[in-house]
Amino acid sequence: MDIDEPSPVTAPDAAPSREESATVETIRPGVEGLSLAPGTPPPSNGRTRSAQSSPDSKKTRSQRGLRGTRKSAAADTPSPSKARLGPKRQCALLISFCGSGYSGMQIQKDAKTIEGALFNALVKVGSVSEDNSDDPAKVNIQRAARTDAGVHAARNLVSIKAIMELPGVTDLVGLLNKHLPEEIHVWDIVRTQNSFNARTSCDSRKYTYFMPTYMLLPPAPASLTANALLDVEEGPYDVAKHPFWKSVANQPITPESTLFMLRKKWRIDDETVSRFRAVLQEYIGTHNFWNFTIGREFKEAAAHRHMKSIEVRLSFLLVYID
Repeated sequence: MDIDEPSPVTAPDAAPSREESATVETIRPGVEGLSLAPGTPPPSNGRTRSAQSSPDSKKTRSQRGLRGTRKSAAADTPSPSKARLGPKRQCALLISFCGSGYSGMQIQKDAKTIEGALFNALVKVGSVSEDNSDDPAKVNIQRAARTDAGVHAARNLVSIKAIMELPGVTDLVGLLNKHLPEEIHVWDIVRTQNSFNARTSCDSRKYTYFMPTYMLLPPAPASLTANALLDVEEGPYDVAKHPFWKSVANQPITPESTLFMLRKKWRIDDETVSRFRAVLQEYIGTHNFWNFTIGREFKEAAAHRHMKSIEVRLSFLLVYID
């Protein structure tokens, strides 16, 4: 029948009969084989041992790591210790340089620059660590003013994160100058605030231009510029009437008296100097110099510059723009 009948209740103190014990021993191996998972050791004395936890089971997830991300034995091998270096400090270097033979101030790839020579010297003396020697951006090198190729600087400021305290070095400035080319000289190096940036902290720049006076001569007659001056709406200007061009109009040109040599002998007059000064005064104040920018929009504030003063001196003919 399919009806479950209650099994007879056995008294707790009742001992099993000999026939019942023999039956249990006969079926025990089969029951244990069905109830235990493969590879599980048989219970001892009727008791089941709890599985022992492995050492990894007590580790956190971050300690165990994710599957497939365990480091190799080679990666776990400790690297040889390096010489302990001092901390990097934000500092400023006051420098001067002669830009002849250099492609400007700012570091450029595959070009000889002032900053490149200065950075290499800092690496050689140990102020820039070996780990940072492959990329100047790691030490945030900045300059107060960029210069074009061949331009010199009497004073320029460079900010950089550098190691200022070197073992056995008492004169860091002197050591730097020993590793710099003779065209570049460091005058001083001082500690600054961490936020100091030579470029953004600079509030003004002063430029000095040296020029020969013959650069203010009008263009040669019959040249494209001279012909354009004849069509100026404000009033045509005939360069052939200028005293210099009148004096050389019928003069023979010889190897001893070339046009260039004649220009060098010319001396500027007071009237031309006055007109030159008057023209430069038009640039004082804030003006848009968008034509001299790259990648800027015409209405951007970065395209504007403010001229504080422009001075012309005739010791040679110096133009000071501040």
